[in-house]
Amino acid sequence: MNRLAQRLAAVCLLLLVVAVGYVGLGGPLAAQYAALAQREAQTALALERYRRIVARTEAPRVGAGRSDLPLNGIYLPGDSPAQAVAALQDRVKSAVAEAGARLGSVEVLAPRVDDGVARQAVRARFAADTRSLQQVLHRLEASRPLLLLDNLYVRARDARSDKTRLRLDVRIDVAGFADGAAGS
Repeated sequence: MNRLAQRLAAVCLLLLVVAVGYVGLGGPLAAQYAALAQREAQTALALERYRRIVARTEAPRVGAGRSDLPLNGIYLPGDSPAQAVAALQDRVKSAVAEAGARLGSVEVLAPRVDDGVARQAVRARFAADTRSLQQVLHRLEASRPLLLLDNLYVRARDARSDKTRLRLDVRIDVAGFADGAAGS
């Protein structure tokens, strides 16, 4: 009888380990799989809705030129890449000056061309306080032509060495788009 009790205890202990393993690992794993399946179903429904919308309307072609696009003012002005990047530099300089910040430098970054659209970018360095930094960012993001802000780096200056109210050193990449067919 003692041996039967030991075997019964071993089987009960094994069932207990399996039950704890399922509750501890299997249950949450099954719940995660169910959540992923639900998210996949929602994504599939959204994709089907987007496909129906696209099928009803003709999407504008990117390489077709400025007049085919529904939004005016998204391209940098200028008939050549040099004019486009110069317009981008002027836009950044004026935004920094209008906000009351002090411009350090504007560096032209290498352009990239994808699907007939040239991405022109500059890296600006300037000194600002929090209010003027907010105004610079707003002026760049909310204006036309469409500009994208990337790689924002803000560092506080040492208050003892800087007697002005401009206590932040800022570095930011600003990109705009030009028709890649112009000047190519």
